[in-house]
Amino acid sequence: MARWMHRAVAEPVARYAGAMPLFLPQDVAGFIALDNGAVTLRRILIPIDQVPYPHAAVNAAAGLTRTLGCPEVACTLLHVGATGNMPTVDEPRHAGWTWDRTVRRGGRAEP
Repeated sequence: MARWMHRAVAEPVARYAGAMPLFLPQDVAGFIALDNGAVTLRRILIPIDQVPYPHAAVNAAAGLTRTLGCPEVACTLLHVGATGNMPTVDEPRHAGWTWDRTVRRGGRAEP
C-alpha cells in the first residue's frame, strides 16, 4: 500500500546518477555496524544484461567486497530473459567467495 501512496525516489535517482547504485532492503539498517565498524555483507545480487556491459558491475561488487575485507560472500548474477541470452562473465576468484547464476523469465524495465 505504501508503494502506491508514495512516489519512488531511489529508482529515478539510480537511473540518472551516472554511477552504480547499491540498494539495501528497506528494513535493513546497513552492513557496517556503527558501534565497532564490523562488516556483515554476506550476499550481493548483481542484475546483468548484454547492455550495459556487465563486467563493470561485477568488478565493482568484487572491489567493494575486497575493500571491506569480507571473508565469505555469495554473489548472484541475475539475468532476466532467455537463458541463452545471459552474458558471459568472468567472475573474480577469491577464497570464500561463491558465484551463482540465475535466470528469470520476463523482460527488463526500460529507462
